Amino acid sequence: MRATWNLKSDSSDKLTLPPHVSFLDTLRGLRSAGPYNNQPVNDYSFCILEYGDDYIQCAVTGRDFDVECRYWSRDGSYKHYVFHRLKGPDGPPSADRLRSREHYLLTAEETAALFNAYYAGGPWPPGFGMEDITHTFK
Repeated sequence: MRATWNLKSDSSDKLTLPPHVSFLDTLRGLRSAGPYNNQPVNDYSFCILEYGDDYIQCAVTGRDFDVECRYWSRDGSYKHYVFHRLKGPDGPPSADRLRSREHYLLTAEETAALFNAYYAGGPWPPGFGMEDITHTFK
């Protein structure tokens, strides 16, 4: 069976894929992305772009997006990553500041760039790192 693309959110099981709708418009339309759609900010929303069992997903509260992806191997194992900026307002993250929230909370534009790269088959846009957080799921 051939893998297919599926884009969904907590408010819709089937969203339109590009080129008919941009990922940026989709992300800004999520119910908790209040500042983008003149709505009150709810707890959080999510959006996931799946290709087979692999995916990229985001959770959003207000203007802050947390972006993760998961890749499955043929042996049934997987790797799960969270994206972060390689450089934030205070410079690159140091070992003691690696999990600093400022590097992990992305904008809608940054999140859309990551979704676009995933949908196009890569490469990831410059300026982002991926932290392997697979151990947190096992």
